Amino acid sequence: MNICLYGASSPEIDPVYLDAAYAFGRLLAQHGHTLVYGGGAQGVMGAAARGAYEAGGKITGIAPTFLQVDGILFDHCTEFLLTDTMAERKAKMIALADGFVALPGGPGTLDEISDVISLARLHLTDAPCVLFCLLYTSPSPR
Repeated sequence: MNICLYGASSPEIDPVYLDAAYAFGRLLAQHGHTLVYGGGAQGVMGAAARGAYEAGGKITGIAPTFLQVDGILFDHCTEFLLTDTMAERKAKMIALADGFVALPGGPGTLDEISDVISLARLHLTDAPCVLFCLLYTSPSPR
């Protein structure tokens, strides 16, 4: 299956989320699934890609050409598709995926997974759609 991952691209995220994303990427690869994602090298996206890569998995990155800046995109994708716009990127990710998972992220993640939930609600896709949440409480300040 091609599993589309939506998640934070920012490196400014709690390591607990990065660890979970890495483990998710590894599990996808170990079970023979392809990671389809926004192509990022950092944040939750990059952690999942590293996990899939290190487990020998297939990775399809999809990003608009304006993100081709040093350090932004993951260098080890099996396949990398470039689009002209973010809208084209979202459409391509949806078209290639058999299922969707949203890991912790920001407004972009919510926008992307909301589109898929809307498609499912309108019966335009029957692909599974999962919102993955981690319950994390930091230690009390002393």
